[in-house]
Amino acid sequence: MKTFYTTLSLLTTAALGYAVYFDYQRRNNVEFRRSLHKKALDFKKNQQARETEAAKEKLVEIQKYVITELAKDPLPAGAAAGGEDNSALFQKLVEDGEKLASQPGFAMEAAFSFYKALCIFPNPVNLLSIYQRSVPAPIYETIALMIAAMPPANVAPIISGQDNIE
Repeated sequence: MKTFYTTLSLLTTAALGYAVYFDYQRRNNVEFRRSLHKKALDFKKNQQARETEAAKEKLVEIQKYVITELAKDPLPAGAAAGGEDNSALFQKLVEDGEKLASQPGFAMEAAFSFYKALCIFPNPVNLLSIYQRSVPAPIYETIALMIAAMPPANVAPIISGQDNIE
């Protein structure tokens, strides 16, 4: 027990001594301050680069997911044209998305269901504003990334800036 307290007191003294040394260097040594500042800037740049890379990887992952899911279960032909069948399909897709969104671990599936509903909805801008208010933020962000990765036919004119939307 005596060696434990001796070791603990030595470690505490060493940590306190280093803290005093660090504070002294920080206050009085210009080169030390510059190196600290440079390390902080490098860390910030590296962190931004990692975040950018992670966002690119997530976009690629979402694009692959959308492509594979659309290959498995494509939208019906002429789905963007509107009609009664599309209304029923739209309701089903939104209900499925809401059910999946309420379950943990199904965010990507819920976002894809909402994405497919957006593909067949005649006014996607209004639907996106509704999604923004009613869908949880991570799922809405995934929907936005899906749109960025693979824009639906009814959203592509809006993204490209054309004013004459059918």
